[in-house]
Amino acid sequence: EGTDEHLKKLPIEGYKKMVERVVAAHPHVRVVGTTLREVVSGLVNNWSAIMYYDGEFYESRRYEHLEIEDRVGGGDGFCSGFVYGLLHGMKPQECVEMGAAHGALLQSTRGDTSMVTMEEIKHAPAPAPVPALGVVVDGRLQGPVEEGLDLGTLVADPLLDAFAEILGQ
Repeated sequence: EGTDEHLKKLPIEGYKKMVERVVAAHPHVRVVGTTLREVVSGLVNNWSAIMYYDGEFYESRRYEHLEIEDRVGGGDGFCSGFVYGLLHGMKPQECVEMGAAHGALLQSTRGDTSMVTMEEIKHAPAPAPVPALGVVVDGRLQGPVEEGLDLGTLVADPLLDAFAEILGQ
């Protein structure tokens, strides 16, 4: 809603309405993340992301005039950073920041394989504090993580394990 045909301006409120419609149609969905890419030119974009978690929205910092080396993998980079945050008990704001930072950094290199380090991702400014995070398992919210939920027993995904290994975790 509200985007122009060239994707030069992306009104966040339109994306929030879209997410709310998805969650209303699928009430078992508790977490949604999406990127927002505004095209300045073929080599320069504005980049950010939003996250819906348990009835609230969280917005990442906005990467203005991000120089793009290769767009391929930006969304995958966001998703992997976002899920990494969820699996490691990060708070919602930290998850959306982690995803947006990884997606932005991934687009600054050639190819869709991340060579980004955890230190590079964490270089972004610290997010504001937010409420405790839980985890969705079989469509139900579990947690909060701070109360001892063992994420290691919930996910056995070789791709996520590989991502964690790349980041040195």
